[in-house]
Amino acid sequence: MKQVASFSAKLQNVVDTYAAKYFLPGSVVGLWRPGEEDVVITQGFSDIATKKPMTADDTFIIASVTKSFVGIVAFQLIAEGKLSLDSKLSEFQPNFPNGENITVEQLLHMTSGIYDYSADPVVNKCLGYHPNQLPDLVWSTEDLISIASTNKPYFAPGEGLHYSNSNTVILGVIIEKVTGSTLKEQIARRITVPLGLKNTYLPASAEENRPTAVGYYVDNDTGESYVAPNVNPSFLWAAGAMISNLSDLKVWAKALGTGQLITPALRQEQRKQFYPLKLDGAPKFFDDMNPGYGLALERYQTEPNEFIGHSGKTTNFNAQMFYQPSTGSVLITLTNTATVAGFGPLFFATVAQAAIPGSFPNVIAPSA
Repeated sequence: MKQVASFSAKLQNVVDTYAAKYFLPGSVVGLWRPGEEDVVITQGFSDIATKKPMTADDTFIIASVTKSFVGIVAFQLIAEGKLSLDSKLSEFQPNFPNGENITVEQLLHMTSGIYDYSADPVVNKCLGYHPNQLPDLVWSTEDLISIASTNKPYFAPGEGLHYSNSNTVILGVIIEKVTGSTLKEQIARRITVPLGLKNTYLPASAEENRPTAVGYYVDNDTGESYVAPNVNPSFLWAAGAMISNLSDLKVWAKALGTGQLITPALRQEQRKQFYPLKLDGAPKFFDDMNPGYGLALERYQTEPNEFIGHSGKTTNFNAQMFYQPSTGSVLITLTNTATVAGFGPLFFATVAQAAIPGSFPNVIAPSA
């Protein structure tokens, strides 16, 4: 028991040191290793104004981790014969340019070439003009898909990989057309209810989009924090609007990493055909984490130290949720800001280096 306490104290020190260096308002870290004591670390505040300490039960916007839920719903529909990896976008969006050459598999794999609506300068100008009205700016899926379809694609379908929120929004629309019900209902019926995830949901309105942790912008030079209003969930929707907490994500990370909710018709190994993932403006250490993207599945490192799962980033939250197949370990980091050094992956890599031997030997944190 003394040894466990010592390890937990060591990890707490790693988290606290990182938080002080990079001005984290608050964070939650969970580590689960077979045969070892569970380690849960909290740091800082879930609400700076009231000095409310961060707790392991606090909920966060998990951003693009949402994509992993949408992916599993799609895979289940494929197993039921209601959808296929080869299904064409034109079957569901007849007017989408080149839709007859874009497949569901490419949407899942981020290889469709479809423009990312959230990168559109006009969209971002609109968001910047109304920072305090973000919760009330409602976006229809038709608006988002229109922005994606009218902008020039990054490349021809299947000719590259470009991370694009448009892919998963389109998948969400396809799921609703195939099932005749909402994406929120499908995620609940197929995933959160069967797995007992009581704090995980896709908000349908600004009223529902209220995690218990307050999200912040952080000035990287001064460390000053500013409350950042949550964007209306209609803007990210299938691509990144879900809310969850540490205990639920622990269950989800293992289910996702082991293929628990998919049938043999779609093999886990098929989902793990990772293409190198490059993000615009990402620092060198991110490339040194060897990121890759599979079928609605993300990877850091390669075997035998591979982590698989998904990450997520909004302007005010960051989530890193990964399972390590070689050890059966789960490591999760959650923060109530994304405007700190490393945009989340560095925090995850720093904790992993201390927690799991062999993790990210080439990753070196930038100087403060």
